[in-house]
Amino acid sequence: MKHLYFLILLHILGPPATIGASECALDSLTMTVNHCDGETFYVYVDFDFNDGVGEAFKIVGNGENYGLFDYDKLPIKLGPLPADKEIHYEFGLSDAQDSTCQLMYELGVVHCQDTCAVTYLNVELSECNDEGVFDAYINFDAEGFDHFDVYYNFEAIGFYHIEELPIKIKGISASGKDAESFKICANDRTNCCQIIEVPSVNCHDACLQDLILTLVSCDGTVAEIMVNLGYDGEHSESFLLKGDGVEYGQFAYADLPIAVEVATHDHNYYEFLAIDIMHPDCVAHGMIGASCELECTLKESRVNVISCSDGLMDVEIDFVPAEDNAMRFSVQSNGFLHGHYGYEDLPIALLGLAADGSTDYEFIISDSASQSCLGVLELAAISCQCAIDSFIIASGDCHTDSSYVVELDFKTSAFITFDLYVNDAYFDNYQVANLPIRWEDFPSSGKEEDKIKIYGQGSEECYLKTYLVTPSCKRNSCGLNDLAMEVTDCKDGEAFAWINFHHDADQSAYFTVHGNGKEYGKFAYESLPVKVGPLQGDEAGAFELVIKDREFRYCSLVVEGQLDCAPDECAFYDIETVINACEDSLLFTFTLDFSMGNTPHSEAFIIDVCEETFIFNYSDLPVEVGPFAGGETFYHFSIRDTSITCEAQAVIGRVICEEQCDFEDVETEIIECLQDSLYVLRIHKIASSFTAFDVYVNEDYYGFFPLESLPIDLTIFGDGSADLLTICVSDNTTCCIAREIDPELCQPDLPCEIVSFRADSIICSGNSFYPILSIAHMGPSEAFILRGNGKNYGTFLYENNPIKIGPLPIGDKEYEFEVRDANNEECVSSIELVQVVCESSLLLPDQHLLVLESGGRKALFRIPDMVAELSLLEIFDVQGRLINQRRFSSDSDYIVMEIPPLMGGMYVLRLQNISGMMEVRRFIMY
Repeated sequence: MKHLYFLILLHILGPPATIGASECALDSLTMTVNHCDGETFYVYVDFDFNDGVGEAFKIVGNGENYGLFDYDKLPIKLGPLPADKEIHYEFGLSDAQDSTCQLMYELGVVHCQDTCAVTYLNVELSECNDEGVFDAYINFDAEGFDHFDVYYNFEAIGFYHIEELPIKIKGISASGKDAESFKICANDRTNCCQIIEVPSVNCHDACLQDLILTLVSCDGTVAEIMVNLGYDGEHSESFLLKGDGVEYGQFAYADLPIAVEVATHDHNYYEFLAIDIMHPDCVAHGMIGASCELECTLKESRVNVISCSDGLMDVEIDFVPAEDNAMRFSVQSNGFLHGHYGYEDLPIALLGLAADGSTDYEFIISDSASQSCLGVLELAAISCQCAIDSFIIASGDCHTDSSYVVELDFKTSAFITFDLYVNDAYFDNYQVANLPIRWEDFPSSGKEEDKIKIYGQGSEECYLKTYLVTPSCKRNSCGLNDLAMEVTDCKDGEAFAWINFHHDADQSAYFTVHGNGKEYGKFAYESLPVKVGPLQGDEAGAFELVIKDREFRYCSLVVEGQLDCAPDECAFYDIETVINACEDSLLFTFTLDFSMGNTPHSEAFIIDVCEETFIFNYSDLPVEVGPFAGGETFYHFSIRDTSITCEAQAVIGRVICEEQCDFEDVETEIIECLQDSLYVLRIHKIASSFTAFDVYVNEDYYGFFPLESLPIDLTIFGDGSADLLTICVSDNTTCCIAREIDPELCQPDLPCEIVSFRADSIICSGNSFYPILSIAHMGPSEAFILRGNGKNYGTFLYENNPIKIGPLPIGDKEYEFEVRDANNEECVSSIELVQVVCESSLLLPDQHLLVLESGGRKALFRIPDMVAELSLLEIFDVQGRLINQRRFSSDSDYIVMEIPPLMGGMYVLRLQNISGMMEVRRFIMY
């Protein structure tokens, strides 16, 4: 494998003893009580974490150790816990590797109220629309409350009346996670909630996708890992690859896949991170098991030859993946990587493999996340000197006598008859003209696979070998039966279905439901009955639901139905309400408007508000309804036709008149600028007699907050201009106070960040030279663009300079190099090189070079000007241990220091002159 040599000058660090130390990166811990049934409850735990944490965290409390949890599994669920009035719950959370990095949470006494419950919660997500958002269909049973709040990924998105159920929430943006979380709570009651997680939908083309890692080889000290990366959307030409504290370098997307060597360590995984050079937020993360032993867990696997001709063959691979697999897997054979595939692509075909009768194949299937080997499939040597095409052999269900169904088919003109051998024993002779051949009672050998050989008579070179996966006779014990289905919520052309059935045999824990080309999701048997939808039928409204066990796919049920969900004969559309200003007597009215479309209706309609009734003619729309008393009352109303069965519900909420609204002031402060228009706003104080508030920023709802929870921190995603903070009394929009937040302090100034641009040294090779260019900068920008003599050399990170370019021809040619800041095109610096001559020192005048060597590998540094006679040079590893030291004089053109061979990794270089001035740099030795 080729080694890459880099000339590296990295930023100044602190003393070596502090290397590896980091601040605690945990924040904003929340614990939400859920599934409270009177005796026990669960707690959902969520918090923020940044780079620097380990791979897991620990939760303890109340004398219990609840265990270790992966950060990427957040939020996690604890329980069941006893709902005992005598227990005061306190929890402590700490990073598994750094126990000093902690968070504490006091939950207090948890008492479940039997009169408040959210049950049978069901959430279905639509496909993404053209605007990149989806809709959510929500339904549940409520006990003990009339209004409820909806949270999406633990952020509030609105409140509704239970008579509006089922509700449809439009225009939700996908989080990018594998699952989306929805929480339903009785209005402003965080102890009466229910949480459900549903598989997410992908609405956006991520810049980087699927960091695919494949273990190529491992000798116990060094592992070679193949790295591939999916990329789409806006990205630059290259990316930075790092992991486990090591930067592997900058690579072009066009060169993918790439191979990297990793030193083995005591951890049970390797972690990799790919970062686009121009877009630091465009990141892909991947992990791979560090074990050199392959764990094989393929189920119902098979490899079949599907074409055999002219010394080449095509094979088909299929298997049933485990539930916890990632999205993709890789296939290798005999040291060759065939590619990466999605599990939804199964079965896959590998084309054009050599079939000369002497090559045995071993196919290695690896999951892209864990990289534990899912399995190994072997295929004995096959000769395809003659043409055998479209070959297929497949097994079916077995019978009570352990025999099973087998089908064989292929096409050939090389022979007329053939001999069939099973497990090296002659089975029978058959005519090609009689293909396809079906055996209803093929005898079972008791093995997981039967070896199959086909020999064409009259042609010794024309034969084929393969393996037939034998079925398990347990297939006849599928216990799914007595299916019951009820179509419900048939409304506006859409419908859902409640399904239930018995399951009394050997199944896994889950089953799937699909039909008419639509996947309805994965469900647990213990959650039956379940609600699926919205249903999708054909043009005539006919639909089918296919229920399959998640692991045993042959175990299934099918039910058919008919959709008849035309819009109601009478319906109210586009209901709009506008709250009018209060009168002096603290009374208000609201203006109501709606449409009936083309549906039939009478001349008048009725509005019921609390215990008051109002009658209006449709021709009078819009109408003014009221008056009503402003204050604490939460208003909702119904609309119904006077003679036709037709009704709709709507919510006004609480209306607080101006005289009742006693906001005095709001104190806020920007406490952290994250990047560009992203900042953290702290609300210190809300001066008002009300006890709870809804918070909005611009047009986004940021949630419900009790007054006692102040101060609160909000992460604001601004657009660069002033943001409008609006705080309203809970569940109303008439009593609010607004403040303009100016995030100007968080806007990056765009001064020229390039302080200097110079050629530190020149490396000569024959008739060519390599200039070593160094760029000093200050400010938040991370990258620059290098051009020279009409050529674009690409985009580079400041932290990776100096950079080496070339080779360039030596001679009379003049060279001009220009660097331009990637975030500020007006920031430019340039230098010229004229008549470059390679002198023996390989240095420009008045420049000195430091060379660090390790087993033939080199790192090059320009010796800084502050170094003088009797200067001390020291090299430390990342644990702060001294590797080498030497005193030297800057009168020398260069100095060479040894690093022990085969000790690649991160090092710290410390230079100290006779006056005590010090400069510290870090570098990676490859």
